[in-house]
Amino acid sequence: MVVIHIDLDFFYGAVEVRRDPRLAQLPFAIQQKHIVVTANYLARKRGVRKLQLLTEAKRACPDLAVVSGEDITHYRQASKEVFVLLRGLLGNRVERLGLDEFWCDVRTHVDSEMPGSFPGHLIGALDSSSDKHRRLQAGARLAEILRHRIHQELGFTSSAGIAMSRVLAKLVGNEHKPNDQTTIVPEAHGSWIASVPAQRIPGIGYSMLKRLFAELTSEPPVVPRTTDNQIQFTPALHPSSPDGKLDELDLSEEVNDEKPQLFAKEILIAQNRNGLLAGRVRDEVSKQMAIDWFGKERGEWLVDIVHGVDYSEVRPSALFPGIISVEDSFIHCTSRRAVEGKLIQLTQHLHSRMKTDLTEHGRWARWPSKLRLTPRFRTDSVVGLKDYRDRHRRVARSVDVPAEIFEETFSEWLAIQIVTRTLMPLFDKLVSNLPSWDLSLLNVGVYDIRRHPPNLSIATMLRQAKHHEYWSDEQGLDGDEVEPDQTLYCGKCESQYPPWAFNDHACRPCQ
Repeated sequence: MVVIHIDLDFFYGAVEVRRDPRLAQLPFAIQQKHIVVTANYLARKRGVRKLQLLTEAKRACPDLAVVSGEDITHYRQASKEVFVLLRGLLGNRVERLGLDEFWCDVRTHVDSEMPGSFPGHLIGALDSSSDKHRRLQAGARLAEILRHRIHQELGFTSSAGIAMSRVLAKLVGNEHKPNDQTTIVPEAHGSWIASVPAQRIPGIGYSMLKRLFAELTSEPPVVPRTTDNQIQFTPALHPSSPDGKLDELDLSEEVNDEKPQLFAKEILIAQNRNGLLAGRVRDEVSKQMAIDWFGKERGEWLVDIVHGVDYSEVRPSALFPGIISVEDSFIHCTSRRAVEGKLIQLTQHLHSRMKTDLTEHGRWARWPSKLRLTPRFRTDSVVGLKDYRDRHRRVARSVDVPAEIFEETFSEWLAIQIVTRTLMPLFDKLVSNLPSWDLSLLNVGVYDIRRHPPNLSIATMLRQAKHHEYWSDEQGLDGDEVEPDQTLYCGKCESQYPPWAFNDHACRPCQ
């Protein structure tokens, strides 16, 4: 297997420059809430950093241009353009990671040698007599062609990693950025990955990293503690403060109770400034120790990856998603009027997402048949809801999708109609037996996405909605933890469904 990992350079910023070329000459940053999510290279030279408070960024660079990144619709559209281009060139063996990264399995495209000199950088010695090395060289040439096409047709530069491993391809792509590429030969996997910080390896997240730091270093990890309006770290080191210290971060009303997860891994890494190299994990953690700490599957995976062994395959991403959802979180929401206002905003955002993800050439290419409402109540403030055992559990209801959502010109008035006629009745039924409630999150989504439009008659629009209620604690069909937007693929109808809807889906080709 030969894998090319493509990472679009400064993607959010590149999209903004494509929209407004004047930004290319200015130091600028993308803002979400009051945090810098990314900054261009001119701004970084002036001291602007990722996850920095906007006030700190302004102090470091007074003439910083700030672009709002709250609405990510145009970023999603640009990502889809790159994905469609890569699929058109390579077929369906392309996996998306977020909006700006793509894994490409090019094993069927590198059977023959590609003319030209070896492009980019090489880790390890190239053996021209080795079939694997010849395939990697062809893969490097193909990566150069793909990067050129992305830049020529869409205007984005990118960096690439080429390897016979999915994980190694992503890691080596970071070696020479931006607008460059790196190839690694299989014989160099083990020696090279030994010098890679463990936190950079995909799959080693906060929980695993926290345990590794606790077991292999003498410095205790920082655990953030929260209040309603603040996130506090004691002691704390954070890369976005000038002296590396951050005793109290005031986030006011805009922050929700999930915000500590944004900073937790960054804080953990910043506190352990000496880092934890994969080579140290390899030398000090036995297979049995890893299994005891992380379980058999995760433990064995960790031992393999720190030795440069990776069996993971590129998982092709569907051209159309199986579920689309939008959500907003807040500290408190206790009135019906506030819920209605939030739902109107979310419904408009949902329609924008649908037009980005489910249309081709301005026309609908896929149609969802179900609309879902998912609130999350604050555990400590809900009276009469005994089934809530932790703050991650949600209750939801779904209904047949209303016809208005497919309108080409979607206005606030249409969003109000959907909320008042469909979503608020669902919400009212959810809270009808609760003496009091306080929301921390609202999620609205569509699912059961089909190749053909649902039967939307006037009778369907007027009759009382058929509700589908379920409880969710983010568990999959077999009890495994799943991501909120994870989907399962049905080979009969070639469609994707969320885990909780897979067994009950009833599209025409499956009947």
